[in-house]
Amino acid sequence: MAEIALNPLRESIRTTLALRAGSVPDARATAEAAAATWRRVDLQLAPVIGARGLTVLFSRALHQTSAVFPWLAGGVDREGSADPLHSVMACLAGQPAAAAAEASYALLLTFAELLATLIGGSLTERLLAPVWTAPSLPSYRETDAGILIGDPVRDYEGLLGGRPMQTIAPAAVEDAKLRSHSSKRRDREVA
Repeated sequence: MAEIALNPLRESIRTTLALRAGSVPDARATAEAAAATWRRVDLQLAPVIGARGLTVLFSRALHQTSAVFPWLAGGVDREGSADPLHSVMACLAGQPAAAAAEASYALLLTFAELLATLIGGSLTERLLAPVWTAPSLPSYRETDAGILIGDPVRDYEGLLGGRPMQTIAPAAVEDAKLRSHSSKRRDREVA
């Protein structure tokens, strides 16, 4: 297998997933964090290896990771008509939070290792570095309607005097843009 700095990669994947899942993640938050991370992977790699290359590499990583987490591939349509990422995220959301977090981590790590065998560790690190970039510290702005806009934080009772309030995260807006970009690219490929 190509040499990539596994310890920093392992730490980066764990940190990225944990930050995106929030301070008290449940399985749904963990699945959403994994989906957001996979959208970033898609954005970084699709121009280099193409949508089909991503699908093949994801499927191979899923196959290998399923040896440890057999439930992970349970919902994936074997005929390929369903979106495998969507099926995997649904499987993650249906598991206990700790199992979902470990499976998400293992799948991303396996994917990165497979990519490194194909294009080399150094290029893999450079291409995926923006995916693992940690978000900045939380910053908030309150609108006239009293809505907090800022990075997602689940434990903000102290900020609000004991009552939780929904925040709108800039990362969520960015993820929506990424999904839109990915679907437009797929539509162009199909056409």
